Amino acid sequence: MEQGDLAVSTRQRAVVVLEGVLASVTPVLGRGLIRQKITGWDFHWYDVPLKRCVTNKYRYPQYGMDVVTFLGPDVADRAAEFLNSIRFPHDTIEYHNFRQFTSMLPYQDDIIVVYDSDPERLDRYGQLGRAVMSGEDF
Repeated sequence: MEQGDLAVSTRQRAVVVLEGVLASVTPVLGRGLIRQKITGWDFHWYDVPLKRCVTNKYRYPQYGMDVVTFLGPDVADRAAEFLNSIRFPHDTIEYHNFRQFTSMLPYQDDIIVVYDSDPERLDRYGQLGRAVMSGEDF
């Protein structure tokens, strides 16, 4: 607040969906008593989208960049370990419930774009959704 300025300042940000855009994430199945259960996750990271995000972050430092996953908190933790180890520039890496994320999206005026590769999820983002080919440049 300077010289009576009471305006709220927010930093605009882009959201990148982890699965499909930055990496291919597949479940590792183990044997259970009745059926198979997920025992872990296998990541195959895409080089080109990772490089594009780094380029965009350095080209437009005034914008924030969040990485989101809809698979679970353990996926977000493993992704954060990898992305932090390669010094990937990001603001947050979080797990969100997809239904809750899309219902809250219209009320978050700081989000300017959501990059995703899944056509069914893209339909739920409205005008904020941008289609990305899985593993390709955007």
